[in-house]
Amino acid sequence: YRSGNLRVAESELVLTLRLDPSLSYARVCLGRALMDDGHVEEASAELATVTKPDPRNAEAHLRLGQALQKLGKTLEASNEFQLYQTLKQTNGITVSTGARTVFLPQ
Repeated sequence: YRSGNLRVAESELVLTLRLDPSLSYARVCLGRALMDDGHVEEASAELATVTKPDPRNAEAHLRLGQALQKLGKTLEASNEFQLYQTLKQTNGITVSTGARTVFLPQ
């Protein structure tokens, strides 16, 4: 994804998620790649699948807010941004790294 080849990144992330659907880090990366590739609706759906089982995943809320904002869903986006800020300021940040999720206190 970081190399800039979004289509390859999307394909690799989809394959990774077929092997292990619980990898929230891969889902967030896929959401980012989809959004950067102009597939904002798909990105929004992908990112929402992270925030439901992992409501403390700050990055997922931030990225979902960005996707919703691009879709013109300003109220929903605002809610996601608020959740992101709350997690960042009060509870620390949950960061997905590979196969595990790590909680980083502030």
